[in-house]
Amino acid sequence: MPGHGHAAMDPAAVDAHVDQMFSTVLPDATAEQKSRLKVLARAVHEDLRVTHAQFGETHQRLHALLLQPSIDRAALESLRVAQMREIDTTSKRVVTALADAAEILSPAQRARLAAHLQAHDKEGAVR
Repeated sequence: MPGHGHAAMDPAAVDAHVDQMFSTVLPDATAEQKSRLKVLARAVHEDLRVTHAQFGETHQRLHALLLQPSIDRAALESLRVAQMREIDTTSKRVVTALADAAEILSPAQRARLAAHLQAHDKEGAVR
């Protein structure tokens, strides 16, 4: 499933996932680092959850527009523009959170995390 189902994770599952990352990849993370990273992870997850829900609503509105007797191209374009605006806003928030997380970690921790993510991507990548 795209996104490995993360969009459906509840806050407790997000915390559990972050805790697992700490124990396997960042065992030397301080309590302060862990706390700050959890706050970031929760915020990003919430942003993505909201965006994902809005995608569902947009999809339903798109279907409704396409099933009308006449096609309202202006309404379709308006829907597309609104969707792209939401994607851009969410993308900016995610990139900001990633930069914030990178600043929380030491260079060595970032390198370990990057290696872990690259290995994970290769294992789970659909090519």
